[in-house]
Amino acid sequence: MAPLVQRVHAVEPFPPVLEKLRRNLEKNGLKNVDVHPVGFGNQKGRLPFHAPPASNHGVGSFSSDFANTWRTSGSKEALDGQLPLEIGDQYLQEHGITRVDILKIDIEGYEKFALQGLQQTMQRSRPHILMELNTRNAEGFHTLEELRATFPPHYSFFTITYGAEDLNSGRYDLVALTQLPRNQVNIVAVPQERARNPHTS
Repeated sequence: MAPLVQRVHAVEPFPPVLEKLRRNLEKNGLKNVDVHPVGFGNQKGRLPFHAPPASNHGVGSFSSDFANTWRTSGSKEALDGQLPLEIGDQYLQEHGITRVDILKIDIEGYEKFALQGLQQTMQRSRPHILMELNTRNAEGFHTLEELRATFPPHYSFFTITYGAEDLNSGRYDLVALTQLPRNQVNIVAVPQERARNPHTS
């Protein structure tokens, strides 16, 4: 996103991924990305973070229930630690970030808590939200109604479908989300006043 927008704020609490992020920003000469070494949730403090296995640094989570889904599959590499967590609304205000146009959320089962901490931001800025939504853990969303209730009024929800012949083709469709699957789904939440068809549910 960095070449396409004025500024990116990247939120990442896990030190190995944080270090890799900073290296990649330097290698690519990206000067418009601010890195924030915290996680976002609905509380402020330090919370146990369930570190991912060395084979996949993308599955670390503040959600113990989500971490158990891959630990029970044979992973023995995870170690818990305390990492900083912030309430998104408060943190953004403290850092003078008053406008958010797009939110990308990929936080392995902790989506509900992050959204709960961003209520004022969503109300004020009404951003587009791209999110990997995990529904297999007890702490997450389980119904579309529950998801809707966490958003401000007048948002439309879509899932992303890709060309079956090639997932890397760049071709995709947005299809109205009518129910949540039992595992995982990539969704796009769009404020209806900014959608092409504001009547799509």
